[in-house]
Amino acid sequence: MADTIAMARVVGSAEAAAFVNLSLAHWLRLSREGKVPAPVRLGARKLGWRIGTLVNFVMERAA
Repeated sequence: MADTIAMARVVGSAEAAAFVNLSLAHWLRLSREGKVPAPVRLGARKLGWRIGTLVNFVMERAA
């Protein structure tokens, strides 16, 4: 149960970039180009990414 909650947690752009070890500018560029997982819209100007999605993204890049 705790793992499910942790994987569903949503983080902002800066934390998502740090999680995948990229600069914020590079992360945002890749996001605009559709080369990273699609974000969750949290508000009119706020985007977020689920930790589970980021974990899968990192694992795919490592393979």
